[in-house]
Amino acid sequence: PEGAAPAGLELSLIDPGTAATDETVASAHPAVAAEQAAETAGLPRGVKSSAVVGGAAPAEAHTVATASDARAKILPDVITRAQWGADESWAEDSPQFDQVRALTIHHTAGTNDYSHAQAVEQMHGIYAYYTKTLGWGDFPYHLITDRFGNIYEGRRGALESNPLGTHAGGFNRGTMGISTMGDYDVVAPSEEVVDAMARATAY
Repeated sequence: PEGAAPAGLELSLIDPGTAATDETVASAHPAVAAEQAAETAGLPRGVKSSAVVGGAAPAEAHTVATASDARAKILPDVITRAQWGADESWAEDSPQFDQVRALTIHHTAGTNDYSHAQAVEQMHGIYAYYTKTLGWGDFPYHLITDRFGNIYEGRRGALESNPLGTHAGGFNRGTMGISTMGDYDVVAPSEEVVDAMARATAY
C-alpha cells in the first residue's frame, strides 16, 4: 500500500461472454461426442467408434494415403469459428502469404484444469484479449487444441488459406501457429494433448 506501482503496469480483465453455440460445442460437437464414445468403448486414442467393426478397430484406422486424405480425415474434427461462437465483427481480414515453410508450436500458459465448457470460454477470452485489448485484428494462432484432444479453428481463414498470424513476432510470414490451452512449463502434456497437436500439425 505504501509502495509505488511499477511503471507500465496494466491489468486487463476479460469477460469471455457467451455464445448460442457454447452448449453444443461443450457437449454435443461431433469431435467431443466421438471422443466420449471412444472412451466409453475403450478404444485407442484417435480411433473413433464409427471405425469399429465387430468390436475391434481396423488396422488401417490410422493410415492415410496422401496429404489431401489426411486433411479430409482431420477436418471433420475441427471445431470451426462459427461453432465456437467467434464474433466476426471483431476480426479484420488478414494478409495472405504464399507458402507455409514452418510451424510454430505454442501453449497458452493458462490453467491446466478446465472443463469442456471452460475450454470454449477460453476461446472467447483469447479472442477478446487479442482483438479488444491488444488490437491485433484476430485470433493470434491458426489452430488451437484443448486438453481433451479437440482442435479449434483460430484465425479466420486458417482452414482453407494462409492468413498471416500474430503468433511469432518477426516470423509470422510463412509460418502457421498452433497452440494448446494450458501451461506445459509446469506439467507434462498428456497423450490427448500430444495427439491433438500432432493431428493439427498434420492438417
